[in-house]
Amino acid sequence: MQATAAADLRKYPRLPVQVAVQLDTAEHTFVGYTKDISWGGVFIETLKTFTRNALVAVSLHIPEAAYPLEFDARVTHLRPGRNGEPGGVGLEFLTITERHRPALAGFLQNLSAGDEVLS
Repeated sequence: MQATAAADLRKYPRLPVQVAVQLDTAEHTFVGYTKDISWGGVFIETLKTFTRNALVAVSLHIPEAAYPLEFDARVTHLRPGRNGEPGGVGLEFLTITERHRPALAGFLQNLSAGDEVLS
């Protein structure tokens, strides 16, 4: 019931998708894949350890864009791995530049329409 209540409080719906992503922090660089994305942020499956509220530079590699979409984000959720499932980190987008806004909007629209995405 808690998961449903949390989902009901979300400002933007999450859309499941697996695309390549790079995260840069002051401590390290990590390359991985998204689990889901929304207009407000992204969830990344990872075994890496992050600190809540840490600032992260995100480079998202979506098929619709000729270049990675770059965002500043904040770590808002930490999920440890369980029962053989990888853990992950939830990120809230802090900035979406005007250059990247149309590509992200089109990507999210395609996902919500059910278009298949191959990274």
